[in-house]
Amino acid sequence: MQIDLQQPMHIDSARYGQQSLEVQQNGDVWFLKFPILKLHSIYRVKIYYSGKPKESFNPPWDGGVSWTLDSLGRPWITTGVQNVGASVWFPCKEHQSDEPNNGTSMSIIVPDTLVGVGNGRLIKKIVHQNKTATYTWEVKNPINHYGLALYIGKYVELKEGYEGELGMLNTDYWVMDYHAEKVHSYLKKEVDRTLRTFEYWFGPYPFYKDSFKMVEAPYPGMEHQSAIAYGNGFKFGRVKTNNLGYWDLKTDRLVVHEIAHEWFGNSITTNDVTDQWIHEGFAGFAEELFIEQQYGKKAAKEFFEARTTGRTKNTETLIRRYGIFESGGSYVYLRGWKLIHMLRKIIDNDAKFRHILRSVCREFHHKNINSIEMERYITKLSGKNLAPVFNQFLRNKGVPVFEFQLSGNEMRYRYSNCVSGFTMPLKTNLTENKWLVPDTKWKRIKLSSPIEFPLTIDSDFYVELKSIVKNEP
Repeated sequence: MQIDLQQPMHIDSARYGQQSLEVQQNGDVWFLKFPILKLHSIYRVKIYYSGKPKESFNPPWDGGVSWTLDSLGRPWITTGVQNVGASVWFPCKEHQSDEPNNGTSMSIIVPDTLVGVGNGRLIKKIVHQNKTATYTWEVKNPINHYGLALYIGKYVELKEGYEGELGMLNTDYWVMDYHAEKVHSYLKKEVDRTLRTFEYWFGPYPFYKDSFKMVEAPYPGMEHQSAIAYGNGFKFGRVKTNNLGYWDLKTDRLVVHEIAHEWFGNSITTNDVTDQWIHEGFAGFAEELFIEQQYGKKAAKEFFEARTTGRTKNTETLIRRYGIFESGGSYVYLRGWKLIHMLRKIIDNDAKFRHILRSVCREFHHKNINSIEMERYITKLSGKNLAPVFNQFLRNKGVPVFEFQLSGNEMRYRYSNCVSGFTMPLKTNLTENKWLVPDTKWKRIKLSSPIEFPLTIDSDFYVELKSIVKNEP
């Protein structure tokens, strides 16, 4: 059996029943040698390990354990390991597809002057005579490894509730004791309106059994399942982000983005990190939906344009190679968001699009999937030929070019710089409400009158524009 544990952590021993198992190390990979076991049976293995895990100096981006102090100089210890991997602090099978089907439990032993917070629900707290306390947390639902987390500090708990689609959802807030009043004056309101927006678009919050928690952290944030790390300073905008626009400052973007991951990333988890556009693209698009729900479609489009226009590069494909932990890079966020935004425009029916989103969240609820499964399901529900669109924007690094030539009241047009067989509908300012369906072959259309102003394509469509002066064969 392969177990992953990153250096300098070390597996000291492993036991199966009353037997000690032989353990062999190969770098950060450890092999446990078992006797012959029966198929389709369940066995319990105990692994004893020790060491000081990697410290994170720029959490959560470099990953690891943060050993820091709160503003009063008291110990504050947290984890955040999405990129570096959960095996940096505990033994596991380091692969996104490997989730415990029936959840997990964690016991955190701390000095009795501090509090230990984990995922799910607090099952018990035991105070010991040696001035330590044990906090035991339990998750009932499947959970990915990087979603497991611990928080140790001078926390206080504020119990709240949210009346959601499946009834009362326990929404608890664990914050530094000196920030308790900010839960009622600020954080609860932001969480409630975010949950209300996402339950409308995506369906019920996926982890009612495990409750919902926001846990204050000394770094910006992280989507730890049912125990979201929050460090945005109890204010609108987003810390450690430059060039914030008008609509950025109308919402707490950390609250919105990390809660969106409960649906996309935690409930729906990709088997391979290279399909990360599903996690981050939908979470980015969810921020747009939130702005729309609160301030209207015009505001949402302004927010989308401000966040995405001119901010992406197309030097690599979004989906890379499978099986080697190769992600699509930092641009999975914005390019994934652009793709989903464009799909909504192509489907051109908000009621239908909402049905698709809710169906996706129901179909893949608590499942691990591959990108192709998501693509085929959305395509099927849309009733449109979306396969060329997915192939172009996920598996090709280039952006399609809409080539056109104007002559009097006639326009020739086609796509170039695209995958074979690419076609995608779009609208221009010259064709008004009429959809064009270009492909890689030249087509013609008669316009209502000679052209008096430049052709433009709406920002909803992720394509480039090129005017052809001379006819091509």
